[in-house]
Amino acid sequence: MTLSAAGRVRITLAASPTVPGTFPGYEVEAVECLPGSADALLGTDDESLGGYVRTMPFCATSRPGRVTAHAGG
Repeated sequence: MTLSAAGRVRITLAASPTVPGTFPGYEVEAVECLPGSADALLGTDDESLGGYVRTMPFCATSRPGRVTAHAGG
């Protein structure tokens, strides 16, 4: 995932994708690229256990961007 200077997000799928990480018991619902860093904030929200935030080196650019996704039911 990259973010252009104009603010456009580009997601490119790899020909042979790899799993960057797994988070058993957690459903990642949001990804926020940190300015000036390759790190992203990963946000989770569990209605019973509360929310969590952690960083992982997922961003290919140093510009801030946001992708929000919900993968569960």
